[in-house]
Amino acid sequence: MDTEFERVQYYVGNPGENYFIVGRLQLELLQRNGCTPDSHVLEIGRGCLGAGRPIIQFLNAERYVGLEPNVWLLDAVLGGPPDTRGLFAKLGRVVGGVSRVLQETGSFQLP
Repeated sequence: MDTEFERVQYYVGNPGENYFIVGRLQLELLQRNGCTPDSHVLEIGRGCLGAGRPIIQFLNAERYVGLEPNVWLLDAVLGGPPDTRGLFAKLGRVVGGVSRVLQETGSFQLP
C-alpha cells in the first residue's frame, strides 16, 4: 500500500480492482431497478466513492448526495485515480454527516 488512496480502499474493504468492480455492480443494480441519469441518489456511508464514482458518472449533474462521517476518506480519493477531480463538477453534495446536509438543505426528499 503505497498511497493514501490504496489505504482507504483496504479500510472500506474493496482494494485494488475490486474497488472499481463493486462500484460498477452497484450501478448495474440501480439501473436494473429503474435508475436513470435523471434519478436522484442518496448514498449513506459513501466511503471513498467506490459506488459513488460510477453512479456520479452515470447521473446528470447534482443528482448524487453522499453522506459519510469519515470525511478524511474523500480527501484520500482526491489523490486517487486521475479522473476523480472531474467527478466533483457533477456532484450535488458530499458531506460529512446527515445533520450537516439537513442543516444546509432543510431536508432530503427522494422522488
